[in-house]
Amino acid sequence: MTIEKWSPFREIERMSKDMDRLWDQVFPTSRRFLKELPVKALMDRDTAPPAIDIAEKNDSVVVRAEMPGVEKENIDITLENKTLTMTGKIEQNHEEKKEDFYYSERSYRSYSRTVELPCKVDTGKIKAALKNGILTVTLPKAEDVKAKKITVEVK
Repeated sequence: MTIEKWSPFREIERMSKDMDRLWDQVFPTSRRFLKELPVKALMDRDTAPPAIDIAEKNDSVVVRAEMPGVEKENIDITLENKTLTMTGKIEQNHEEKKEDFYYSERSYRSYSRTVELPCKVDTGKIKAALKNGILTVTLPKAEDVKAKKITVEVK
């Protein structure tokens, strides 16, 4: 067994390499990994996960998602088992024509978020509303999972 002299700089270099490796695993879109990504992953880089709030109440679960600039016609909400998926798309076209120039710009953005709900919901009573860029999805709990109050009799 070889004994090596401890070097703090070697430790720092090792930690730096470990952090780079972890960073690349969490955020695989760094230049080094672009060649390895499938084409679909490269196309989806314009899809952002919206910030969400999930609140569980006695009779429902309320999910709020930030989707600024998305029109209600461009929102898609699906529920499969206990998995809720919310997507929204923005397509903006700007065109300007004047006597001596022509300017055209297009931008496409999308939001997508999938969450696992904490309980079964009554799919027939789900409601969704969009106000000021906040999508609110109210999912009433199924009758068999709602809290029931039990009265105690005195004998």
